[in-house]
Amino acid sequence: MRPASALTCPGCQTPRVDGPECPRCGIIYARADARAARKAEQERAAAHASSPHAAARAAAMTGQDAPSSPLARASAMTGQDAPSPPLQRASAMTEQDAPSSPLQRASAAAAREAWARPTSPTAPGSAIGGPSASPEERSGWPPPPGTLSEPRHSQRPPDSGAPGRDSPRFDGVPTGLFDAESFALAFAPSSSDAEEHLHEVRLRMVVIPTALLLSYLGVTSSMNFVIRLVTMYVHEVGHAVTAWLCGLLAIPGPWATSIGGKRLYWMAMLLAGGLSLWTWTGWKQRRHAWVAWGASLLVIQFVCTLVLSMDRALALISFGGDAGMLVLGTVLMGTFYVRPGSALHTRGLRWGFVAIGALAFWDGFHTWWTARTDAEVIPFGRIEGVALSDASSLVETYGWSEGDLIHRHVVLGLACLTALAAQYAWMLYRERAHLRAALRALPFQDG
Repeated sequence: MRPASALTCPGCQTPRVDGPECPRCGIIYARADARAARKAEQERAAAHASSPHAAARAAAMTGQDAPSSPLARASAMTGQDAPSPPLQRASAMTEQDAPSSPLQRASAAAAREAWARPTSPTAPGSAIGGPSASPEERSGWPPPPGTLSEPRHSQRPPDSGAPGRDSPRFDGVPTGLFDAESFALAFAPSSSDAEEHLHEVRLRMVVIPTALLLSYLGVTSSMNFVIRLVTMYVHEVGHAVTAWLCGLLAIPGPWATSIGGKRLYWMAMLLAGGLSLWTWTGWKQRRHAWVAWGASLLVIQFVCTLVLSMDRALALISFGGDAGMLVLGTVLMGTFYVRPGSALHTRGLRWGFVAIGALAFWDGFHTWWTARTDAEVIPFGRIEGVALSDASSLVETYGWSEGDLIHRHVVLGLACLTALAAQYAWMLYRERAHLRAALRALPFQDG
């Protein structure tokens, strides 16, 4: 039975998976177990050598006496005498030389099992010591500690070797000359990467608050009509997305959205399939945000399509115009916090999304926030060549009161602001170490 320590990854302490390496930290299980067995053997040899009678026993040994430890036998054996695979070495060991502690026996058993199984899913026929293995693996001896894992974002330099040693080089550090300092240097992020990450943290601190402030100044100025030309499309997309979630066909356009008169369940099934595929992909790739968004939209679609009546669905679609400006505007601003390396980050799309989202949010929220004290700003009336406005349709057709109309828009806007503030606070909490480093780097902290 394997000990508890053998069931967890030695690097990140997570439960082991049925593969050759840890998917989280990249450490290869077989090499880590071999390293642990070698370290335990070295500690036992050091304890044996430090005993008072070690020198007397060493002097009393004859030339026919075999060394007591496998490491001593390995140093005394020639290249022809040394059994290369681990299984041969294990069979050559006597009962006296076998590992005595349960941890050593478990590590040796894990190393023998790893020798017999493939090293990677892409090469099912390659095993440690097999034809496609590296020279170090075919030799059968445990690898140097520096080869347990490699930095994910580092580039390995060409094999230039080391003076007087043929050992391979690992990111500029010879693996044969491994020590703690070289290991830290090899795995430490470069200064350029750290500076780039610190710059990203500064941007995430200031961009969204600045965009909200500038958008508020623009919406409340005389440029409101020009801004409406941009936010109008977010308004219409809000109508369309609400209709799709309710099982209705909708085509957004400038100043109006064409909406079907009956539910299309085949279209609802296609949308549910796409959301399910998105959720499943996020679960496979461990993207928790994708899983949360996909599952939430599936629940909303189920309620809007199968639970709501047709009249309530049409009322929700009318409400989804300005409500869509609030919700979609918040989502567009939140895309600024996407992970580095994604398409929104590398192509700069998040900069345009955060600007459009901030303008759309304030264009919708400012109207209903002002309507709490001035009902004249509520957009009642009829749109020429289209139909009643959304506010008039909700009050006159679906029986909403004026107070309910204002209250629901304001509550939704405050909820969106709260969600955006929570996301901002979570970002600050996650990057608190880099924020402290940035504060220590300020000029007034020098003296």
